[in-house]
Amino acid sequence: MRKTSAAILVAMLIIATFGFAQNPPQKPTPGPEHKKLEYFAGNWTMEGDMKPSPFGPGGKFTATEHNEWMPGGFFLVSHSDENTESGDFSTVMEGKATKEK
Repeated sequence: MRKTSAAILVAMLIIATFGFAQNPPQKPTPGPEHKKLEYFAGNWTMEGDMKPSPFGPGGKFTATEHNEWMPGGFFLVSHSDENTESGDFSTVMEGKATKEK
């Protein structure tokens, strides 16, 4: 009985070793939906009129934005500087592509 249990244990260890020795999964690559974000990469300037709302008074605004890819190519990072009637703001946001349903 002990020899059988030992043989089963050794067999399980050998099978587990081969299972873990397989090649690791390949690194994911960006898909076609990520390529659509390329349009937004680079520098942008904006200006316009904001309507009054519960979030603040209306008025003119100007903004500059720099969008760049994060390492790996799955996300864009946006660095924005805005000048509004309410004051000046700087923001950093990230965006990712999602598949259309």
